[in-house]
Amino acid sequence: MERFSDTFLKDKNIGVVPLTPGLYEYGEFVRCDFSGDANFSGCKMKKIKFVRCKMNQCDFSRADLSESQFEVCDLGDATFLQSNLESADLTTSFNFIIDPTQNRVRKLKIAAANLPGLVNCFGLEIVGGG
Repeated sequence: MERFSDTFLKDKNIGVVPLTPGLYEYGEFVRCDFSGDANFSGCKMKKIKFVRCKMNQCDFSRADLSESQFEVCDLGDATFLQSNLESADLTTSFNFIIDPTQNRVRKLKIAAANLPGLVNCFGLEIVGGG
């Protein structure tokens, strides 16, 4: 498995990219556009930081994203299947749907407003408080 350390990309349009399966550690992606089926499937991306990235339709199947940070990222139509999201922080990100029965989500951090994206698989009807 290849090892990539301290990767830093800023203001890049990545588009359709099959990333080399490997170990990406301590990397940072700032304002990158991964929209259009970027494939992170099977990548080990522990402690990676994504900041203000567009990640529509990305595939994170079987990816290790533990302790990673997604700051203000659009994750619309992203695929999370058998992914490790333990201790990841998606607090400020949005448009994601993550099935906790199909992913490891222990200590995953999300905003209360994004709770529907985590319980969608249960068919619950969430109504506003007040």
